[in-house]
Amino acid sequence: MLKRPIILVSIGSILGILMGIYTQGIFPFLFIIILFTIIIIILFFYNYRYWIILLIFCLIFGCYTQFLENNYENKYKNYIDNTIRVIGTVVTEKEEKEYRDQYEIRVKTVNGNSKFKGDHLLINIKKDLQLEYGDIIEFTTNYVEANSSRNYKGFDYKNYLKTKGIYTSLKCDSKDVKILGKNDVNLMESIIFKINKEVENRLNKLLPENTRGLLLGILMGNTKNITEDLEENFRDSNLSHTLAISGSHVTYIIIGISRAIGKIKNWK
Repeated sequence: MLKRPIILVSIGSILGILMGIYTQGIFPFLFIIILFTIIIIILFFYNYRYWIILLIFCLIFGCYTQFLENNYENKYKNYIDNTIRVIGTVVTEKEEKEYRDQYEIRVKTVNGNSKFKGDHLLINIKKDLQLEYGDIIEFTTNYVEANSSRNYKGFDYKNYLKTKGIYTSLKCDSKDVKILGKNDVNLMESIIFKINKEVENRLNKLLPENTRGLLLGILMGNTKNITEDLEENFRDSNLSHTLAISGSHVTYIIIGISRAIGKIKNWK
């Protein structure tokens, strides 16, 4: 394993991400410890260069994860419980809820400030207004922070949104939404969207409802076809993160490909 850099990079990245998530506030001390360990290894254990690779990637991803965590927690802190005016692009089709339709928005500005450009929010709008993928919209609403788990081992909606790169979920009245333009997507996004739709349409024809919904959720992070009962079962089991595409999924793919290539080389 130590002679396969891609495995070391993956393990170091995972350890760094975990450290960044679970050591908020004390990470600077861990940073110093890891850095000191690297120096000791360089000075006294030259033959252990593979461990240096692991520690360096652990350090890089730990720092980056800590930066993302702090940014996620503090970016909208001053807007909580205040009215905001958002201009953004609809980047998903509607997901039908019981009383409202839900859309994911890629932000352009918040209260005229472009520092929020590229952030993602969810908005929940009454069904009397229909939006389409690529619509540029302007809406006004009250910013509320996503709920964290209130009970021990309960479902943490805030953390679930974080795994999908979304800051919060907002409710908005139809009268407070204006459509400013259409088709605000680049060529690559359009191609990916069409591929996703084609995969979804084919699975809809081939598989039963629960199976196709679960497969789309795991493969593409698309949970709109998962029944409420099944989604509730995932929440109760603390497995909701498996339905969101994340770094861990990519890491599993990398490790799988690495092992497959290794077997092919050995076979030759």
